[in-house]
Amino acid sequence: MSQWAKTYLDDKKKEEETKNARCQKCMQKGHWTYECTNPRKYLYRPTRTQILKKKEKLLAKIKEECSETNLDILSQLKEDLDKEKAKSVVKAKKKSSSDSSKSESSPIKEKKVRKQKKPERRRKHSS
Repeated sequence: MSQWAKTYLDDKKKEEETKNARCQKCMQKGHWTYECTNPRKYLYRPTRTQILKKKEKLLAKIKEECSETNLDILSQLKEDLDKEKAKSVVKAKKKSSSDSSKSESSPIKEKKVRKQKKPERRRKHSS
């Protein structure tokens, strides 16, 4: 491929990337943030308190809409889930106890490593 064709393809790829790019400053497509000349757009975001209050209102509505039969079904489902969790905990305990018994039956052999003594230096005696 010639150098001209290579640069042409690179330029075309860059143009496509800039078309898809979204400026983080003004939230418009077609240019990068560092190229932006538009004023910063203010994005309204609800506070955490507002989010929590909204959740509480939704939960209250859901509880009012649910009839007693639905609540009974939900409580039965919760009980079933609790039973399954208890079974999985028991299985996990059995598995961990069987793993520990395996490790006890086959002790790990330890190798004794001898420390090499450093040769003593001879001192010259002055007489």
